[in-house]
Amino acid sequence: MATGGTYSHQVALKRRAATALLAVFLIHSVNAQQATLRFKRMSIREGLSQSTVYAIAQDSIGFVWLGTQSGLNRYDGYTFKVYAHDGDEPHSLSDDYIQCLLVTQSGDLWIGTARGGLNRYDQSNDQFDSYRSDPKDPHSLSSNNVRALCEDGDGLIWIATPAGLNCLDPVHKSIRHFACDPRIPSSLSSNDVKTVFCDSRGDLWIGTGNKVDKLEAHSDKFVHVQLKQTGWQGGNGIPISNIYEDRRGIMWFSSIVGGLSNYDRTRDKFNHYRHDEKDRHSIGSDHVGVVYEDSRGNFWVATYGGGLNRFDRTLNLFFRYRHDPFDQESLADDFVGKIMEDGSGLLWVGTGVGGVCVLDWRKQSFVVHRTDPSDKSNLSHNNVRGVIEDRDGGLWVATMGGGLNYRKPGSNRFSQYRNNPRDPRSISSDFITCVLQRRNGELWIGTKEDGLCRYDRNSVMFIRITRDPRKAGSLGSNAIETMYEDRSGVLWVGTFRGAGLHRYDDRSGRFVRYDPNPHDTTSICGSYITCIHEDRKGNLWVGTLSEGLNRFDRRRNCFVHYRHLPLDRRSLSNDGIECIREDANGNLWIGTSGGGLDLYNCESETFVRFSDRDGLPNNVIYGILDDSHGNLWLSTNRGLSRFDPRNRLARNFEVDDGLQGNEFNGGAFFRANDGRFYFGGIDGFVAFYPDEIQDNLHVPPVALTNFRVFDEPVRVPSGGRIALRYDQNFFSFEFAALDFAAPQKNKYAFKLEGVDRDWVAAGGRRYASYTNLDPGEYRFRAKGSNRDGIWNEEGASVRVTILPPFWSTSWFRILATTAVIGALGGAYSFRVRRLHRARETQELFSRRLIETQETERRRIAGELHDGIGQDLLIIHNELQQKMHPRGISPKVLQELSKSIIECINDVRQIASNLHPHQLERLGLDKAIESDVGKLTHSSGVNISVKVEPIDTLLAADTKINIYRIVQEALSNVVKHSRASVASVEISKRKRSIHVLIKDNGDGFDVKRRLSSGVVEESFGLISMAERVKLIGGELEITSAPMKGTSINLRVPLSSTTDTRITDK
Repeated sequence: MATGGTYSHQVALKRRAATALLAVFLIHSVNAQQATLRFKRMSIREGLSQSTVYAIAQDSIGFVWLGTQSGLNRYDGYTFKVYAHDGDEPHSLSDDYIQCLLVTQSGDLWIGTARGGLNRYDQSNDQFDSYRSDPKDPHSLSSNNVRALCEDGDGLIWIATPAGLNCLDPVHKSIRHFACDPRIPSSLSSNDVKTVFCDSRGDLWIGTGNKVDKLEAHSDKFVHVQLKQTGWQGGNGIPISNIYEDRRGIMWFSSIVGGLSNYDRTRDKFNHYRHDEKDRHSIGSDHVGVVYEDSRGNFWVATYGGGLNRFDRTLNLFFRYRHDPFDQESLADDFVGKIMEDGSGLLWVGTGVGGVCVLDWRKQSFVVHRTDPSDKSNLSHNNVRGVIEDRDGGLWVATMGGGLNYRKPGSNRFSQYRNNPRDPRSISSDFITCVLQRRNGELWIGTKEDGLCRYDRNSVMFIRITRDPRKAGSLGSNAIETMYEDRSGVLWVGTFRGAGLHRYDDRSGRFVRYDPNPHDTTSICGSYITCIHEDRKGNLWVGTLSEGLNRFDRRRNCFVHYRHLPLDRRSLSNDGIECIREDANGNLWIGTSGGGLDLYNCESETFVRFSDRDGLPNNVIYGILDDSHGNLWLSTNRGLSRFDPRNRLARNFEVDDGLQGNEFNGGAFFRANDGRFYFGGIDGFVAFYPDEIQDNLHVPPVALTNFRVFDEPVRVPSGGRIALRYDQNFFSFEFAALDFAAPQKNKYAFKLEGVDRDWVAAGGRRYASYTNLDPGEYRFRAKGSNRDGIWNEEGASVRVTILPPFWSTSWFRILATTAVIGALGGAYSFRVRRLHRARETQELFSRRLIETQETERRRIAGELHDGIGQDLLIIHNELQQKMHPRGISPKVLQELSKSIIECINDVRQIASNLHPHQLERLGLDKAIESDVGKLTHSSGVNISVKVEPIDTLLAADTKINIYRIVQEALSNVVKHSRASVASVEISKRKRSIHVLIKDNGDGFDVKRRLSSGVVEESFGLISMAERVKLIGGELEITSAPMKGTSINLRVPLSSTTDTRITDK
């Protein structure tokens, strides 16, 4: 009995211990799973058309589509392209209120709307084909209100509407209707269909207003399913909002008022989950929408008002993720309408008024701790200067302004130790610069201005150690920057106000100071100490603010100095030292303040430098930790870097990757016993296991998102070929790598085959422009990578044809060659004829000129012979006769006088014809007025004259030529025009004289007259043109048959221009 009792007692003890361990495990597991999830929010501010997102899908290319109550949005990682209803465009979206989206196995995108029926997106033409309800067409949709869509194994599309279930054959574009008929028990239980789902067996599940129906594959008979469970009759009166099947084959049924149920068909067992206000691990609300199982096995539940829930099917617990108005990375809204996982593993969550939230699991590996004004149990201040984990697993965090924070093992709550001026046992300052647990378990704290504190856990009090100038061996300064305990248990303290390095003697409680001495080269260099580290050889390394690095040889009690030498690349890269770390292989690494990372070579006592040129995000290295794979984790002023020194590869992390901030602090880094890393900065601190930080191996699809010609968007036609005219010589492409984790870090390269020899590395730029390309065939290619450098080498491509101008085509060249040959022949023939005609014209003109001259000579000779000669002969004979003594009678003398006068007049007329002496006597203007008056009197033509005084402005030759031109023009008016009215106007302008002669006569064809070759007809015009050319003027003759003639002469006063005769 004793043995049995003992055994029973041992069993009971073991059970109790196991129960306790299980409880501890569950507590830790629950606490671990309750870690805050951080979402990226996108709403109207980011370009979303509206903030209610209850439909999400990713198409076959990789775009994410978001349905809102005001349009359909296509997201490429950078911008939203919005599709909306346009009443003037028959192929626009039929309705802006989007309720559901479906991407079929063939890659088609289907859109269900609230008022416009069903739409299919035509990707090749970027438009929509719609299916609507038409009361006159029994084969149309039964309702324009499309609530849900699903595709079965045969490619048929099932459509849930409030007027029954519809089945669309997309190939034949035919629609079948399934409706409730009370006379047929195997008909649909209700026409009010809320949802439809096709399971892995091919069976169709239909949720209606009050029941669940199942339509087995290739059957037209519905089976009414009773979802019975204690406390809820799911199939009797409670509407089903969503049906889903998980990977285990378990069916899930959501109700908008009755919570969540599942049905295990293999065991024929139902489970039901309701909200319990007293249980924080119950479902967040009984108003349940969609459920979704992601690729990691997480089971998500969307609720209306209870946020996003994750159901742990092992623990049978729900974990709620709610909206927090103080946390911009929390869920944007507690009303969740849709959940979808994309190809890269991102979880997309559509909300009621908060747009869409995106969850990146890779970000969640970085556990961020920040101040939360709404939670006093959180971190007291974001400026973290030190983090350590004590031997019991407790976490101590030193903050600048928030005192010392402590978190117990397994807890998410921090307690704070703050300075109380009225309590000398409190911590001496809220500005903590460093914290250290010594080997004996003591906790030491350094402050910014108030010295050291040693925490006594037993008495829960802080013992203050400060500078006392009156005591020997006291601190040299109360400004503490760093502390370090070497392997022998000696505490070293670095100060920041010129007091240098201190070594603490535990037995005496005194400090030994090491101050710089300019007269002692073996003394420490620098009195502002930033970091201390002991290597495995026992050397103590001491970094300074600006005086370089010291190595303390304790055997010889001297310091060796390492400084930056500008001309020596093997020297220290910078004299500002932020941190020192020896890795598992014994390599000593130094983080500098501006020079990057240095590796110390102990044999040559030189340094190898690594900087931003090697991929580091920044050259200020605040902290260094090495992981089990030989990588160095570096905290900088621009995020965190995982650096592999063997191949000089850096993977850099920023806020977008899940960090608390990009700027870290010196001294705030720590590796816990379980391998967890801690890094602190000005925005809190981050904790993570380095092995959990995995690269994103998703190969991103690459898509061409826009094509522009002269900066105007042009749709790429179906077939992926673009044809451009030769003058469309400025065009550009836009493209995107469809990985949405950190689109701003995606990289691109492109090339236009036929132009670019190699790929053009574009970095984050996602467009390419080309101009002035020759006609021909080209192929544009773009490839992209995700933030982790995983490239899609195939990328996207499109062929571009630039058509030549018609004059560059072969047919045009042949035609043009023939035409040119013909034109040259014709031109040559025309030229020959023209020269021949010109020669004939010139010969005729010369002959006419000679004839005219001879005629003039004959006329003058005749005049002189017959007129003046005869008169003079008569006078001579009379004088001979009267020379007799008898004398001369008066009558005879009178006759002689008359003859002499007539002779004089004849001579004057001849002289005037040869040279107009009246120009010299009267001037040009008066001479023309005089001639016009005589001509009017003698001809009967009414000629008006208006002449401005111009005589003094012209040279003599110019006046004669103008006079002769006017004479010739008026002569033509009188002799040939048969005009009744004519006018002469001569005016003076700034730089020229203008003569205008007009008549109302018959007119003539100027071009025909000049080209006729008949000198008799064109002599006067040619004579006028020759005179105009002599004086450098311009002559314009305007005439047409029966429309009179206008002669316009312009004579420059200074410059000379070519003569021009035009026909208008």
